Amino acid sequence: MCIQCALLTGRRLGEVCTLLMDRIDREQKYASFIQTALREWACAAAYPNSSERVRELPRRLHEYNLYRNHSALQNKQPISRVGEVVNNVLQLHN
Repeated sequence: MCIQCALLTGRRLGEVCTLLMDRIDREQKYASFIQTALREWACAAAYPNSSERVRELPRRLHEYNLYRNHSALQNKQPISRVGEVVNNVLQLHN
C-alpha cells in the first residue's frame, strides 16, 4: 500500500509511511475521545432529553481538558501541554 501511495503522489516511501502512521495515530486518538465521551458524558447519566445532554457538553469538555488526567499524557491534563514548546496547533495560535 505505501509503495503504491508513493508512486501515485510522487513522494518518498518513508514520507508516505510517516503520513499514514500519523493518520492512524490521530484516528486512534479520536476513537479514544469518543469512547470516553460516551462513557463519561453521553451515557454517564439519564438525561430527560437530548437538549439537556447537549447543555451538559460544555461543562464536560471543560472538565475533560482542564481537570481530567490522561494516561497518554503521563497522567497530566491536556491543558498542561499548552505551554510546551512543541509544533502543534495550540502553540501556533497563541
